[in-house]
Amino acid sequence: MASNTVAMPAPVCLIENSSTGQLHVNQQALEILSQIDQPVVVVAIVGLYRTGKSYLMNKLAGKRSGFSLGATIQSHTKGIWMWCVPHPCKPGHTLVLLDTEGLGDVEKGEQKNNWILTLAVLLSSTLVYNSMGPITDNSVQNLHCVTELEERLKVREGDSSLDSSKEFLRFFPSFVWALRDFTLNVSVDGRPITADDYLNNCLGLKTGASDAVQTYNLPRSCIQNYFPSRKCFVFQKPTSTGMMARIEELTDNDLEPAFVEQTKNFCSHIFSNTETKTVIDGSTVTGRLLGRLTEIYVETIISGQILCLDNVVLALSEIENSAAVQSALTHYKEQMKERVSFPSHTQKEISDVHGQCEAAAVHIFLERCFKDEDQRYLLELNTLLHEELESIRSGKRFQSLKDCESASHSRVQHRSDQPASHSRVQHRSDQPASHSRVQHRSGQWTETAIGNNTVAMPAPVCLIENSSTGQLHVNQQALEILTQIDQPVVVVAIVGLYRTGKSYLMNKLAGKRSGFSLGATIQSHTKGIWMWCVPHPCKPGHTLVLLDTEGLGDVEKGDQKNDNWIFTLAVLLSSTLVYNSMGTITDNSVQNLHYVTELTEHLEVKAGDGNLDISSEFARFFPSFVWTVRDFSLDLIMDGKPITADEYLNNSLKLKKGSSKSTQTYNLPRECIRNYFPSRKCFVFRRPTSEDKMRRIEELSDSDLEPVFVEQTKNFCAHIFNNTETKTMKGGFTVTGRLLGRLVETYLDTIASGKVPSLDNAVLALSQIENSAAVHSALTHYKEQMKERVSFPSHTQKELSDVHGQCEAAAVHIFLERCFKDENQRYQLELMKCLQEEYESICRKNEKESEKSCKALIASLFRNVEDRLSSGFYMDIGGYKQYKSDQEHFIRQYKDTPGKGIQADAVLKEFLNGKETMGNMILAADESLSEQQKRIEEDQARRDAMERDRRAIQENQKVLQQLLDDQERSYKQNMEQLLKKLKEDQKTAAEEYDRVLQAKLREQKDLLESGFEEKAKKLENDVRSLSQKKEETQSQSTLSKVMETVGNAASLFLPGIAGRALGVATSFLSRFF
Repeated sequence: MASNTVAMPAPVCLIENSSTGQLHVNQQALEILSQIDQPVVVVAIVGLYRTGKSYLMNKLAGKRSGFSLGATIQSHTKGIWMWCVPHPCKPGHTLVLLDTEGLGDVEKGEQKNNWILTLAVLLSSTLVYNSMGPITDNSVQNLHCVTELEERLKVREGDSSLDSSKEFLRFFPSFVWALRDFTLNVSVDGRPITADDYLNNCLGLKTGASDAVQTYNLPRSCIQNYFPSRKCFVFQKPTSTGMMARIEELTDNDLEPAFVEQTKNFCSHIFSNTETKTVIDGSTVTGRLLGRLTEIYVETIISGQILCLDNVVLALSEIENSAAVQSALTHYKEQMKERVSFPSHTQKEISDVHGQCEAAAVHIFLERCFKDEDQRYLLELNTLLHEELESIRSGKRFQSLKDCESASHSRVQHRSDQPASHSRVQHRSDQPASHSRVQHRSGQWTETAIGNNTVAMPAPVCLIENSSTGQLHVNQQALEILTQIDQPVVVVAIVGLYRTGKSYLMNKLAGKRSGFSLGATIQSHTKGIWMWCVPHPCKPGHTLVLLDTEGLGDVEKGDQKNDNWIFTLAVLLSSTLVYNSMGTITDNSVQNLHYVTELTEHLEVKAGDGNLDISSEFARFFPSFVWTVRDFSLDLIMDGKPITADEYLNNSLKLKKGSSKSTQTYNLPRECIRNYFPSRKCFVFRRPTSEDKMRRIEELSDSDLEPVFVEQTKNFCAHIFNNTETKTMKGGFTVTGRLLGRLVETYLDTIASGKVPSLDNAVLALSQIENSAAVHSALTHYKEQMKERVSFPSHTQKELSDVHGQCEAAAVHIFLERCFKDENQRYQLELMKCLQEEYESICRKNEKESEKSCKALIASLFRNVEDRLSSGFYMDIGGYKQYKSDQEHFIRQYKDTPGKGIQADAVLKEFLNGKETMGNMILAADESLSEQQKRIEEDQARRDAMERDRRAIQENQKVLQQLLDDQERSYKQNMEQLLKKLKEDQKTAAEEYDRVLQAKLREQKDLLESGFEEKAKKLENDVRSLSQKKEETQSQSTLSKVMETVGNAASLFLPGIAGRALGVATSFLSRFF
């Protein structure tokens, strides 16, 4: 395809519709659209569920499959799906197909339906409405969403004099009604009419003023008034009902010819008559602009505002024109940098190159810009180009002087003009770093693997997007990065006001001078929390995750609740929370941390449990707390004695005595910080350099900064690297990158639903997802290993059993490595049952393969005997002796042949038993034997048969006993590994309680020393409660109960452990206590 578009192999979701009714734009789809600079032709389809919408869209894409045919979209994903393909009839255009979820879903409610239809109208050039059967009043009334468009859209802010229908007519797409499974003749009064005539007749209005007439006319009037072009297509049923289930597999030859022809006519009309998408002022829409439009529409919907078409165009023009200025300026800089060599021979030389580059830059701008009222952006570009030219000329003069000063040295030390050439080469070799940053901002970089189970990110990405309406969304690109990280993560988050130097510290932790934006926490057009994952410099096998948040207290945002959520999320996600402030720690800077006091309003430990000691529970779960004080110019001295920064912080957090309102206000944030955060640390930083150098601090090395600041920064980084713990959840469970991504999704889904995140619920929800995945992962590993290592049929049951035992042990290990909070061992029992069922299935297959192999072998070996039986060879004198000889030879050959498997005796027995009648007939016909000899032969035959039965029964018993032994071994393996994990969990829980206990005891001591006896006494109850909980987690009875529960449940599907589970459990427990 052309360079300005993309080829999509399959559709992706453009607008996600969550179960809570929130609409979100999918970043992957936006990235695809951002690469399409071609004009787009957009076709959207709407209609009820399962009416064949997706089939038509796939035909427009030139495919038989793509959009899901079972339903518009999968049940777990709602919204609007997108497929971009080259336009088959308009070179240089991209055809964008939008398939929407079905309207009329009672579980969703009508509100969601209205927005889906509204977005389909706003984004498309042609809107296809798909329905089943003929056009009835009911099918027209199903389009009542159209009647509400004036409530959801307005053309111009505050202008009520406009006729909306005329304005809509200018802007709205053409309208196509597709009637599916249409079985009637299209005729009126006995005369055939076209499908278009049929539609126009159905949209005809009734005369009268009754409510019923008005209800009838309203949707018809709206369709006639809003849509400039209307078309109708009727489609017969494509094939028989039985064939419809696999319509994706059918070719046109398998379908009704009339339906094929109707579909071709429909596609031809769409391709030839659908116009390029434009906005309300007639400006052409490219893929990139379509993505911008989608973002603006969805953000406005989320904010609860009415969509204003003029405002949308204005917002779009501002974004695009700003981007056009930046694109043109970047091109100018790159071209000047490439074409100008310093120093130039004359000033005119620079002017000539400038003139050419300027003309190219202006052309680039004009190609991309639109609705540049008063040429504001063109004037801005001209100003920037002039400033850049002056900067280049200044650089030329400086370089000329520098070269003149060093010319004599260059002649002595080097040959010819090598230094200048070398300088230019070095300059160009430095560009990739700068280029990398530019690429990052445009989203065009990719992460690189740095070892097993982690990734290396060259630059930060947005983790949680904060839209202009205050809605928080997870960035899918960031989640995809986190899902690749199976290593434990150490998470450091930083919060604080704007322009306080937060990002500089985070870049230092990443070992870089640039990365997180230093002008502001994040770029002005992107809000939320940004993420950078790097290898931990001091903990091998760990990933350091750095979270940089937008500045708190932004007056333009005016939404304190939004700040509260940003702060709360930083607390929930981090192992260490860094609070960054300027100057000194004053009461005002402590009061700025009022977010801490509101955590109880934004978090709960256990849903609905008001009896818990919140501070103790928060202390168990919350991160360590580091306060960084920037541009600190005071001496750390108190009462004439030097103090540490930590003592300075603790002194600032001391409580005041008294019960007045002002005292309570003073104490509240201090008490929260002391009670919630078990570990506190403080670092003070001098000003790094002079004011003029601060603007380019990204370019400065440590040698350019104040030595004291450099040392303070190194101490801060060393503390973070050496003292920040691995991120854990409530309960002490270690968090990997994958789990961190799940946590982010869980928290944001809860916030979006309007509920308060519950720590216990988050862990429970996460454990259900992860434990299910752990079962699947373990079972998949078992199946793959058994498939790889087992050859059917196995020689013995024990051979199969041994492989099963090894694969099962590995599977259980995989499960226990990944699972956590498996209450009542529900998921481990599920895995045990699944493994047992899979093993039984493999055993059955082994038996069948053995039986199949044995029967094939018998058929081959016994063929000569069968031929002789058929020819009557044995029905002669001496025939029985010959028959017995041939049969014994056959049996020896059969037994000597390897690879028969565990059914060898059973199949042989069954075969020979089937030949007894024939043997008796041959014996009776053999006249060479006396009656007594015949009786002897009959007795011997019976003894041989009994021996075969005995051997078959014995082999079957061995197999059954082996299976029972396998079940007992399975139970023992599970219990042994489970007990080991439980003991590790107990140890982790004890360490968690110890950490909080020590913090409580320190706090109690400090309160006593400060004269707060009553507060210290209250802490005593917390200490006792924590000690009791710690003892409970360490008791043997807890493990005994787990073992008993597992044994009772497992015996239901492992009969081999019945009556022995308790003894096995007791034996294992005795090893640990």
